[in-house]
Amino acid sequence: MDLSLVTEDRVQEALHAVRTARPMPRDLLDLHILNAFGSDRAARALALHKRLHLLTLQGLNRQRQVENLPPIDEVHLLSRRAALSRLREDFRQGNAELEAWSALYHRYFAPASSALETLAEAAYTSARQFRRRLKRGLHLLTQALRAEEMEAHHSLRRQRLRAHLPLPESARLFGVQEHIQRLHSWLQQPDGERIVSIEGLGGIGKTALAHAVMERVAAQGAVDGIVWVSARQNWLDLGGEMHTLPHPARTLYDVFSRLATQLGLEHVAGLNLEEKTRALKRIFHTGTYMVVVDNLETVEDTRSLLPALAEVAGKARFLLTSRHSLRAYPFVRCFPVPELNAAAARALWLDSLARQARRPAQNSAFETVYALVGGLPLALKLLAAQLAHLPLDVLVEHLRRGQAHSQAHLYTYIYRRTWMMLSDPARQLLLSMLWASPEGEDAAWLQHMSSLPAPEFPRALQQLLEFSLLDVRGSLEQPHYHIHRLTSTFLRTEILQQWTSP
Repeated sequence: MDLSLVTEDRVQEALHAVRTARPMPRDLLDLHILNAFGSDRAARALALHKRLHLLTLQGLNRQRQVENLPPIDEVHLLSRRAALSRLREDFRQGNAELEAWSALYHRYFAPASSALETLAEAAYTSARQFRRRLKRGLHLLTQALRAEEMEAHHSLRRQRLRAHLPLPESARLFGVQEHIQRLHSWLQQPDGERIVSIEGLGGIGKTALAHAVMERVAAQGAVDGIVWVSARQNWLDLGGEMHTLPHPARTLYDVFSRLATQLGLEHVAGLNLEEKTRALKRIFHTGTYMVVVDNLETVEDTRSLLPALAEVAGKARFLLTSRHSLRAYPFVRCFPVPELNAAAARALWLDSLARQARRPAQNSAFETVYALVGGLPLALKLLAAQLAHLPLDVLVEHLRRGQAHSQAHLYTYIYRRTWMMLSDPARQLLLSMLWASPEGEDAAWLQHMSSLPAPEFPRALQQLLEFSLLDVRGSLEQPHYHIHRLTSTFLRTEILQQWTSP
Protein backbone atom coordinates (compact mmCIF):
# COMPACT_ATOMS: atom_id res chain seq x y z
CA MET A 1 0.00 0.00 0.00
CA ASP A 2 1.09 3.59 -0.68
CA LEU A 3 2.02 5.11 2.69
CA SER A 4 0.90 8.54 1.47
CA LEU A 5 -2.68 7.27 1.80
CA VAL A 6 -2.26 6.75 5.54
CA THR A 7 -3.28 10.29 6.50
CA GLU A 8 -4.82 11.85 9.57
CA ASP A 9 -8.04 12.39 7.64
CA ARG A 10 -8.23 8.70 6.76
CA VAL A 11 -7.46 7.63 10.34
CA GLN A 12 -10.07 10.05 11.68
CA GLU A 13 -12.58 8.62 9.22
CA ALA A 14 -11.73 5.14 10.56
CA LEU A 15 -12.22 6.35 14.16
CA HIS A 16 -15.63 7.79 13.32
CA ALA A 17 -16.48 4.48 11.64
CA VAL A 18 -15.62 2.75 14.93
CA ARG A 19 -18.01 4.99 16.87
CA THR A 20 -20.87 4.87 14.37
CA ALA A 21 -20.50 1.28 13.08
CA ARG A 22 -19.98 2.56 9.53
CA PRO A 23 -17.71 0.96 6.89
CA MET A 24 -14.00 1.54 7.29
CA PRO A 25 -12.13 3.58 4.62
CA ARG A 26 -11.32 1.19 1.78
CA ASP A 27 -7.79 2.57 1.42
CA LEU A 28 -6.86 1.54 4.96
CA LEU A 29 -8.20 -1.97 4.45
CA ASP A 30 -5.32 -2.55 2.01
CA LEU A 31 -2.69 -2.13 4.73
CA HIS A 32 0.01 -4.81 4.80
CA ILE A 33 -0.48 -5.25 8.54
CA LEU A 34 -3.89 -6.78 7.72
CA ASN A 35 -2.60 -9.33 5.21
CA ALA A 36 -3.00 -12.19 7.69
CA PHE A 37 -6.76 -11.84 7.22
CA GLY A 38 -6.69 -12.49 3.49
CA SER A 39 -9.21 -10.81 1.20
CA ASP A 40 -12.15 -10.88 3.62
CA ARG A 41 -13.00 -7.17 3.91
CA ALA A 42 -15.11 -7.63 7.04
CA ALA A 43 -12.30 -9.48 8.80
CA ARG A 44 -9.78 -6.83 7.74
CA ALA A 45 -12.10 -4.05 8.98
CA LEU A 46 -12.45 -5.71 12.39
CA ALA A 47 -8.69 -6.24 12.54
CA LEU A 48 -8.05 -2.57 11.71
CA HIS A 49 -10.43 -1.52 14.49
CA LYS A 50 -8.56 -3.72 16.97
CA ARG A 51 -5.19 -2.45 15.75
CA LEU A 52 -6.17 1.22 16.18
CA HIS A 53 -7.52 0.39 19.63
CA LEU A 54 -4.31 -1.40 20.64
CA LEU A 55 -2.00 1.31 19.27
CA THR A 56 -3.93 3.95 21.19
CA LEU A 57 -3.88 1.93 24.40
CA GLN A 58 -0.14 1.27 24.02
CA GLY A 59 0.58 4.98 23.46
CA LEU A 60 -1.51 5.89 26.50
CA ASN A 61 0.15 3.31 28.77
CA ARG A 62 3.65 4.35 27.67
CA GLN A 63 2.94 7.90 28.78
CA ARG A 64 1.27 6.73 32.02
CA GLN A 65 4.45 4.79 32.76
CA VAL A 66 6.46 7.99 32.27
CA GLU A 67 4.34 9.55 35.02
CA ASN A 68 4.58 6.47 37.26
CA LEU A 69 0.90 5.71 36.79
CA PRO A 70 -0.35 2.11 36.53
CA PRO A 71 -1.37 0.88 33.05
CA ILE A 72 -5.00 1.10 32.03
CA ASP A 73 -6.99 -2.03 32.84
CA GLU A 74 -10.06 -1.88 30.63
CA VAL A 75 -11.96 -4.30 32.85
CA HIS A 76 -12.07 -1.54 35.46
CA LEU A 77 -13.37 1.08 33.01
CA LEU A 78 -16.78 -0.45 32.37
CA SER A 79 -18.49 2.31 34.36
CA ARG A 80 -18.54 5.89 33.10
CA ARG A 81 -17.43 7.17 36.52
CA ALA A 82 -14.29 4.99 36.48
CA ALA A 83 -13.44 6.04 32.95
CA LEU A 84 -13.81 9.75 33.68
CA SER A 85 -11.72 9.32 36.81
CA ARG A 86 -8.82 7.91 34.78
CA LEU A 87 -9.16 10.72 32.25
CA ARG A 88 -9.05 13.29 35.03
CA GLU A 89 -5.96 11.60 36.47
CA ASP A 90 -4.19 11.80 33.12
CA PHE A 91 -4.91 15.50 32.65
CA ARG A 92 -3.54 16.32 36.11
CA GLN A 93 0.03 15.31 35.19
CA GLY A 94 0.88 18.27 32.94
CA ASN A 95 2.05 15.87 30.19
CA ALA A 96 0.74 17.03 26.79
CA GLU A 97 1.34 13.66 25.08
CA LEU A 98 -0.38 11.79 27.88
CA GLU A 99 -3.36 14.13 27.54
CA ALA A 100 -3.41 13.60 23.76
CA TRP A 101 -3.43 9.81 24.00
CA SER A 102 -5.92 9.87 26.86
CA ALA A 103 -8.31 12.18 25.00
CA LEU A 104 -8.17 9.94 21.93
CA TYR A 105 -8.67 6.77 23.94
CA HIS A 106 -11.63 7.99 25.98
CA ARG A 107 -13.28 9.56 22.96
CA TYR A 108 -13.15 6.47 20.73
CA PHE A 109 -12.18 3.31 22.62
CA ALA A 110 -13.10 3.44 26.32
CA PRO A 111 -15.69 0.76 27.23
CA ALA A 112 -17.96 3.43 28.68
CA SER A 113 -18.30 6.22 26.09
CA SER A 114 -19.10 9.85 26.85
CA ALA A 115 -19.87 12.99 24.87
CA LEU A 116 -16.97 15.32 24.06
CA GLU A 117 -18.31 18.02 26.39
CA THR A 118 -18.52 15.53 29.23
CA LEU A 119 -14.95 14.43 28.65
CA ALA A 120 -13.72 18.03 28.57
CA GLU A 121 -15.52 18.81 31.79
CA ALA A 122 -14.04 15.74 33.51
CA ALA A 123 -10.57 16.83 32.38
CA TYR A 124 -11.16 20.35 33.77
CA THR A 125 -10.49 21.91 30.37
CA SER A 126 -12.48 23.65 27.65
CA ALA A 127 -14.07 21.78 24.77
CA ARG A 128 -11.79 23.73 22.44
CA GLN A 129 -8.64 22.66 24.31
CA PHE A 130 -9.89 19.08 24.45
CA ARG A 131 -10.32 19.09 20.66
CA ARG A 132 -6.72 20.26 20.34
CA ARG A 133 -5.62 17.31 22.42
CA LEU A 134 -7.74 15.02 20.25
CA LYS A 135 -6.05 16.41 17.14
CA ARG A 136 -2.63 15.82 18.67
CA GLY A 137 -3.67 12.26 19.61
CA LEU A 138 -4.87 11.69 16.05
CA HIS A 139 -1.46 12.78 14.75
CA LEU A 140 0.35 10.42 17.14
CA LEU A 141 -1.90 7.51 16.20
CA THR A 142 -1.38 8.16 12.49
CA GLN A 143 2.39 8.18 12.96
CA ALA A 144 2.22 4.91 14.91
CA LEU A 145 0.09 3.30 12.21
CA ARG A 146 2.45 4.50 9.47
CA ALA A 147 5.44 3.10 11.37
CA GLU A 148 3.73 -0.29 11.72
CA GLU A 149 2.77 -0.32 8.07
CA MET A 150 6.29 0.60 7.00
CA GLU A 151 7.75 -2.20 9.11
CA ALA A 152 5.18 -4.66 7.72
CA HIS A 153 6.11 -3.56 4.20
CA HIS A 154 9.83 -4.07 4.89
CA SER A 155 9.14 -7.41 6.57
CA LEU A 156 7.13 -8.59 3.57
CA ARG A 157 9.89 -7.43 1.26
CA ARG A 158 12.50 -9.30 3.31
CA GLN A 159 10.34 -12.43 3.16
CA ARG A 160 10.10 -12.13 -0.62
CA LEU A 161 13.85 -11.66 -0.88
CA ARG A 162 14.43 -14.81 1.19
CA ALA A 163 11.90 -16.86 -0.80
CA HIS A 164 14.56 -18.62 -2.89
CA LEU A 165 17.19 -19.05 -0.18
CA PRO A 166 17.70 -22.63 1.04
CA LEU A 167 17.42 -23.45 4.72
CA PRO A 168 20.65 -22.53 6.54
CA GLU A 169 23.02 -25.44 7.04
CA SER A 170 24.05 -24.23 10.51
CA ALA A 171 22.10 -22.48 13.22
CA ARG A 172 25.26 -20.63 14.30
CA LEU A 173 28.45 -19.68 12.52
CA PHE A 174 31.78 -19.21 14.23
CA GLY A 175 34.79 -17.14 13.26
CA VAL A 176 33.35 -15.83 9.98
CA GLN A 177 31.80 -12.45 10.78
CA GLU A 178 34.77 -10.64 9.26
CA HIS A 179 34.41 -12.76 6.09
CA ILE A 180 30.71 -11.97 5.86
CA GLN A 181 31.40 -8.26 6.21
CA ARG A 182 34.13 -8.33 3.57
CA LEU A 183 32.07 -10.25 1.02
CA HIS A 184 29.04 -8.05 1.63
CA SER A 185 31.12 -4.91 1.12
CA TRP A 186 32.57 -6.31 -2.13
CA LEU A 187 29.07 -6.93 -3.47
CA GLN A 188 28.01 -3.39 -2.55
CA GLN A 189 30.89 -1.58 -4.26
CA PRO A 190 29.47 0.35 -7.26
CA ASP A 191 32.59 -0.16 -9.36
CA GLY A 192 33.50 -3.60 -8.03
CA GLU A 193 33.61 -6.87 -9.93
CA ARG A 194 30.20 -8.25 -10.87
CA ILE A 195 31.24 -11.80 -9.98
CA VAL A 196 32.68 -12.85 -6.61
CA SER A 197 33.86 -16.40 -5.95
CA ILE A 198 33.97 -18.06 -2.50
CA GLU A 199 36.58 -20.80 -2.83
CA GLY A 200 37.95 -23.61 -0.71
CA LEU A 201 37.88 -27.28 0.23
CA GLY A 202 34.62 -29.16 0.53
CA GLY A 203 33.22 -28.77 4.04
CA ILE A 204 35.05 -25.53 4.78
CA GLY A 205 31.78 -23.59 4.93
CA LYS A 206 31.44 -21.91 1.52
CA THR A 207 27.69 -22.44 1.22
CA ALA A 208 27.07 -21.34 4.82
CA LEU A 209 29.10 -18.21 4.17
CA ALA A 210 27.18 -17.39 0.98
CA HIS A 211 23.89 -17.93 2.81
CA ALA A 212 24.93 -15.59 5.63
CA VAL A 213 25.90 -12.89 3.12
CA MET A 214 22.53 -13.18 1.36
CA GLU A 215 20.72 -13.02 4.71
CA ARG A 216 22.45 -9.71 5.35
CA VAL A 217 21.46 -8.48 1.88
CA ALA A 218 17.84 -9.53 2.50
CA ALA A 219 17.79 -7.84 5.91
CA GLN A 220 18.79 -4.54 4.33
CA GLY A 221 16.12 -4.95 1.63
CA ALA A 222 17.96 -2.70 -0.81
CA VAL A 223 17.82 -5.02 -3.85
CA ASP A 224 15.03 -6.04 -6.19
CA GLY A 225 15.56 -9.76 -5.77
CA ILE A 226 17.78 -12.61 -4.59
CA VAL A 227 18.00 -15.87 -6.52
CA TRP A 228 19.84 -19.06 -5.59
CA VAL A 229 20.77 -21.83 -8.01
CA SER A 230 22.33 -25.00 -6.61
CA ALA A 231 24.58 -27.23 -8.68
CA ARG A 232 25.30 -29.45 -5.68
CA GLN A 233 24.99 -33.13 -6.51
CA ASN A 234 25.52 -34.67 -3.07
CA TRP A 235 25.93 -33.82 0.57
CA LEU A 236 27.33 -35.53 3.64
CA ASP A 237 25.13 -35.67 6.75
CA LEU A 238 26.51 -35.73 10.29
CA GLY A 239 25.97 -39.47 10.46
CA GLY A 240 28.58 -39.89 7.74
CA GLU A 241 26.07 -40.86 5.07
CA MET A 242 26.36 -39.50 1.54
CA HIS A 243 23.14 -38.31 -0.08
CA THR A 244 22.51 -37.61 -3.75
CA LEU A 245 20.44 -34.52 -4.45
CA PRO A 246 17.81 -34.68 -7.20
CA HIS A 247 17.82 -32.38 -10.21
CA PRO A 248 21.00 -30.32 -9.69
CA ALA A 249 21.79 -27.63 -12.23
CA ARG A 250 24.39 -29.40 -14.35
CA THR A 251 24.76 -27.15 -17.40
CA LEU A 252 24.70 -23.52 -18.46
CA TYR A 253 21.22 -24.16 -19.88
CA ASP A 254 20.05 -25.53 -16.49
CA VAL A 255 21.47 -22.55 -14.59
CA PHE A 256 19.82 -20.01 -16.88
CA SER A 257 16.53 -21.93 -16.76
CA ARG A 258 16.54 -21.82 -12.91
CA LEU A 259 17.38 -18.12 -12.96
CA ALA A 260 14.54 -17.38 -15.38
CA THR A 261 12.01 -19.32 -13.31
CA GLN A 262 12.96 -17.66 -10.01
CA LEU A 263 12.84 -14.24 -11.64
CA GLY A 264 9.28 -14.82 -12.83
CA LEU A 265 10.29 -15.39 -16.46
CA GLU A 266 8.56 -18.75 -16.78
CA HIS A 267 7.64 -17.93 -20.36
CA VAL A 268 11.33 -18.13 -21.38
CA ALA A 269 12.33 -21.08 -19.16
CA GLY A 270 11.70 -23.55 -21.99
CA LEU A 271 13.18 -21.45 -24.78
CA ASN A 272 16.63 -21.87 -26.25
CA LEU A 273 19.75 -20.55 -24.54
CA GLU A 274 20.07 -17.48 -26.77
CA GLU A 275 16.53 -16.31 -25.92
CA LYS A 276 17.08 -16.98 -22.22
CA THR A 277 20.27 -14.94 -22.35
CA ARG A 278 18.47 -11.95 -23.90
CA ALA A 279 15.67 -12.11 -21.31
CA LEU A 280 18.09 -12.33 -18.36
CA LYS A 281 20.19 -9.50 -19.75
CA ARG A 282 17.08 -7.26 -19.94
CA ILE A 283 16.03 -7.90 -16.36
CA PHE A 284 19.57 -7.65 -14.92
CA HIS A 285 20.16 -4.35 -16.72
CA THR A 286 16.96 -2.79 -15.33
CA GLY A 287 16.97 -4.04 -11.71
CA THR A 288 19.41 -4.79 -8.90
CA TYR A 289 19.67 -8.50 -8.16
CA MET A 290 21.90 -10.80 -6.14
CA VAL A 291 22.49 -14.22 -7.70
CA VAL A 292 24.13 -17.20 -5.98
CA VAL A 293 25.37 -20.21 -7.93
CA ASP A 294 26.32 -22.82 -5.33
CA ASN A 295 28.87 -25.60 -6.02
CA LEU A 296 29.95 -24.19 -9.35
CA GLU A 297 32.59 -26.89 -9.83
CA THR A 298 29.89 -29.49 -10.56
CA VAL A 299 28.53 -27.54 -13.55
CA GLU A 300 29.74 -29.34 -16.65
CA ASP A 301 30.50 -26.29 -18.82
CA THR A 302 31.96 -23.88 -16.27
CA ARG A 303 34.17 -22.27 -18.90
CA SER A 304 31.06 -21.30 -20.85
CA LEU A 305 29.04 -20.32 -17.78
CA LEU A 306 31.41 -17.70 -16.40
CA PRO A 307 31.60 -15.56 -19.58
CA ALA A 308 27.83 -15.98 -19.97
CA LEU A 309 27.25 -14.64 -16.44
CA ALA A 310 29.55 -11.70 -17.15
CA GLU A 311 27.61 -11.00 -20.34
CA VAL A 312 24.17 -10.80 -18.70
CA ALA A 313 25.33 -9.22 -15.41
CA GLY A 314 24.19 -5.62 -15.90
CA LYS A 315 23.43 -4.28 -12.40
CA ALA A 316 23.31 -7.79 -10.93
CA ARG A 317 26.02 -9.24 -8.70
CA PHE A 318 26.91 -12.93 -8.74
CA LEU A 319 28.23 -14.79 -5.71
CA LEU A 320 29.66 -18.21 -6.60
CA THR A 321 30.89 -21.03 -4.39
CA SER A 322 33.47 -23.39 -5.82
CA ARG A 323 36.07 -25.91 -4.75
CA HIS A 324 38.06 -24.89 -7.81
CA SER A 325 39.69 -21.50 -7.90
CA LEU A 326 38.54 -19.01 -10.52
CA ARG A 327 41.59 -16.79 -10.24
CA ALA A 328 42.32 -17.34 -13.95
CA TYR A 329 39.29 -15.19 -14.84
CA PRO A 330 40.16 -11.47 -14.60
CA PHE A 331 36.51 -10.43 -14.14
CA VAL A 332 36.09 -12.62 -11.02
CA ARG A 333 37.11 -11.50 -7.54
CA CYS A 334 38.17 -14.51 -5.47
CA PHE A 335 37.81 -15.07 -1.75
CA PRO A 336 39.66 -18.18 -0.51
CA VAL A 337 37.96 -19.32 2.71
CA PRO A 338 40.54 -19.97 5.42
CA GLU A 339 40.01 -22.75 7.92
CA LEU A 340 38.73 -21.74 11.36
CA ASN A 341 41.35 -20.65 13.83
CA ALA A 342 41.71 -22.66 17.03
CA ALA A 343 39.38 -20.43 19.07
CA ALA A 344 36.57 -20.52 16.50
CA ALA A 345 37.07 -24.26 15.92
CA ARG A 346 36.81 -24.90 19.66
CA ALA A 347 33.61 -22.84 19.86
CA LEU A 348 32.11 -24.84 16.98
CA TRP A 349 33.21 -28.14 18.56
CA LEU A 350 31.66 -27.29 21.94
CA ASP A 351 28.46 -26.05 20.30
CA SER A 352 28.17 -29.27 18.29
CA LEU A 353 28.60 -31.34 21.46
CA ALA A 354 26.06 -29.21 23.33
CA ARG A 355 23.46 -29.85 20.64
CA GLN A 356 23.73 -33.54 21.52
CA ALA A 357 23.57 -32.82 25.25
CA ARG A 358 27.21 -33.91 25.52
CA ARG A 359 30.14 -32.26 27.18
CA PRO A 360 33.83 -33.04 26.76
CA ALA A 361 35.24 -35.26 29.50
CA GLN A 362 38.63 -33.58 29.22
CA ASN A 363 40.09 -30.44 27.73
CA SER A 364 42.56 -32.42 25.63
CA ALA A 365 39.74 -33.92 23.51
CA PHE A 366 39.51 -30.86 21.29
CA GLU A 367 43.27 -30.58 20.90
CA THR A 368 43.41 -34.22 19.79
CA VAL A 369 40.71 -33.72 17.19
CA TYR A 370 42.04 -30.35 16.03
CA ALA A 371 45.49 -31.84 15.45
CA LEU A 372 43.92 -34.28 12.98
CA VAL A 373 41.29 -32.22 11.14
CA GLY A 374 42.18 -28.61 11.86
CA GLY A 375 39.53 -25.92 11.43
CA LEU A 376 37.36 -27.64 8.84
CA PRO A 377 33.75 -27.11 10.05
CA LEU A 378 32.22 -30.20 8.42
CA ALA A 379 34.88 -32.51 9.86
CA LEU A 380 34.53 -31.02 13.35
CA LYS A 381 30.73 -31.38 13.30
CA LEU A 382 30.91 -34.90 11.89
CA LEU A 383 33.35 -36.07 14.59
CA ALA A 384 31.30 -34.42 17.34
CA ALA A 385 28.22 -36.28 16.08
CA GLN A 386 30.15 -39.58 16.02
CA LEU A 387 30.97 -39.20 19.72
CA ALA A 388 27.35 -40.13 20.41
CA HIS A 389 28.25 -43.67 19.28
CA LEU A 390 31.98 -44.13 19.78
CA PRO A 391 34.51 -43.25 22.51
CA LEU A 392 36.94 -40.53 21.54
CA ASP A 393 40.01 -42.78 21.53
CA VAL A 394 38.31 -45.24 19.15
CA LEU A 395 37.13 -42.43 16.91
CA VAL A 396 40.61 -40.90 16.73
CA GLU A 397 42.17 -44.27 15.95
CA HIS A 398 39.66 -44.83 13.13
CA LEU A 399 40.44 -41.42 11.75
CA ARG A 400 44.17 -42.05 11.84
CA ARG A 401 43.77 -45.37 10.09
CA GLY A 402 41.00 -44.25 7.73
CA GLN A 403 38.89 -47.24 8.78
CA ALA A 404 35.58 -45.76 9.90
CA HIS A 405 32.68 -45.68 7.46
CA SER A 406 31.93 -42.02 8.21
CA GLN A 407 35.57 -41.00 7.78
CA ALA A 408 35.74 -42.82 4.47
CA HIS A 409 32.73 -40.87 3.26
CA LEU A 410 34.26 -37.65 4.56
CA TYR A 411 37.39 -38.27 2.50
CA THR A 412 35.27 -39.20 -0.50
CA TYR A 413 33.26 -36.01 -0.16
CA ILE A 414 36.32 -33.80 0.07
CA TYR A 415 39.32 -35.47 -1.53
CA ARG A 416 39.04 -38.69 -3.51
CA ARG A 417 37.46 -37.27 -6.66
CA THR A 418 39.97 -34.41 -6.62
CA TRP A 419 42.90 -36.81 -6.09
CA MET A 420 41.84 -38.79 -9.15
CA MET A 421 41.80 -35.60 -11.22
CA LEU A 422 45.34 -34.53 -10.25
CA SER A 423 48.27 -35.09 -12.57
CA ASP A 424 51.09 -37.30 -11.30
CA PRO A 425 53.42 -34.29 -10.70
CA ALA A 426 50.67 -32.55 -8.71
CA ARG A 427 50.18 -35.68 -6.58
CA GLN A 428 53.92 -35.89 -6.00
CA LEU A 429 54.05 -32.24 -4.97
CA LEU A 430 51.07 -32.62 -2.62
CA LEU A 431 52.64 -35.63 -0.88
CA SER A 432 55.85 -33.68 -0.36
CA MET A 433 53.81 -31.18 1.70
CA LEU A 434 53.58 -33.82 4.45
CA TRP A 435 57.08 -32.78 5.51
CA ALA A 436 56.42 -29.04 5.35
CA SER A 437 56.76 -26.84 8.40
CA PRO A 438 53.50 -25.85 10.17
CA GLU A 439 54.43 -22.25 9.30
CA GLY A 440 54.49 -23.16 5.61
CA GLU A 441 57.24 -23.37 3.03
CA ASP A 442 58.26 -21.30 0.04
CA ALA A 443 58.23 -22.45 -3.58
CA ALA A 444 61.96 -23.21 -3.62
CA TRP A 445 61.58 -25.65 -0.72
CA LEU A 446 58.57 -27.31 -2.36
CA GLN A 447 60.42 -27.85 -5.63
CA HIS A 448 63.41 -29.27 -3.81
CA MET A 449 61.36 -31.67 -1.65
CA SER A 450 59.11 -32.79 -4.50
CA SER A 451 62.09 -33.41 -6.83
CA LEU A 452 59.99 -32.13 -9.71
CA PRO A 453 61.85 -30.84 -12.79
CA ALA A 454 61.71 -27.09 -13.29
CA PRO A 455 59.25 -27.25 -16.25
CA GLU A 456 56.76 -29.47 -14.32
CA PHE A 457 56.83 -27.74 -10.93
CA PRO A 458 54.90 -24.52 -11.82
CA ARG A 459 52.13 -26.53 -13.53
CA ALA A 460 51.82 -28.89 -10.56
CA LEU A 461 51.74 -25.98 -8.09
CA GLN A 462 49.11 -24.19 -10.17
CA GLN A 463 46.92 -27.30 -10.25
CA LEU A 464 47.00 -27.67 -6.45
CA LEU A 465 46.08 -24.01 -6.09
CA GLU A 466 43.23 -24.36 -8.58
CA PHE A 467 41.80 -27.31 -6.60
CA SER A 468 42.07 -25.40 -3.29
CA LEU A 469 44.45 -28.01 -1.88
CA LEU A 470 47.03 -25.43 -0.86
CA ASP A 471 46.58 -22.44 1.38
CA VAL A 472 48.75 -19.42 0.50
CA ARG A 473 49.96 -17.04 3.17
CA GLY A 474 52.68 -14.45 3.42
CA SER A 475 53.29 -11.61 1.00
CA LEU A 476 53.01 -11.47 -2.78
CA GLU A 477 56.79 -11.35 -2.97
CA GLN A 478 57.34 -14.24 -0.52
CA PRO A 479 54.32 -16.56 -0.48
CA HIS A 480 54.31 -19.55 1.84
CA TYR A 481 52.25 -22.66 1.14
CA HIS A 482 50.35 -24.86 3.62
CA ILE A 483 47.99 -27.81 3.55
CA HIS A 484 45.05 -28.33 5.91
CA ARG A 485 45.49 -30.81 8.74
CA LEU A 486 42.72 -32.98 7.30
CA THR A 487 44.54 -33.04 3.95
CA SER A 488 47.59 -34.36 5.76
CA THR A 489 45.46 -36.99 7.54
CA PHE A 490 43.92 -38.03 4.22
CA LEU A 491 47.30 -38.40 2.54
CA ARG A 492 48.68 -40.51 5.39
CA THR A 493 45.65 -42.80 5.76
CA GLU A 494 44.24 -43.05 2.26
CA ILE A 495 47.30 -42.67 0.04
CA LEU A 496 50.46 -43.69 1.90
CA GLN A 497 48.80 -46.64 3.63
CA GLN A 498 47.64 -47.98 0.30
CA TRP A 499 51.21 -47.94 -0.93
CA THR A 500 52.59 -49.62 2.20
CA SER A 501 49.83 -52.18 2.70
CA PRO A 502 50.84 -55.76 1.86
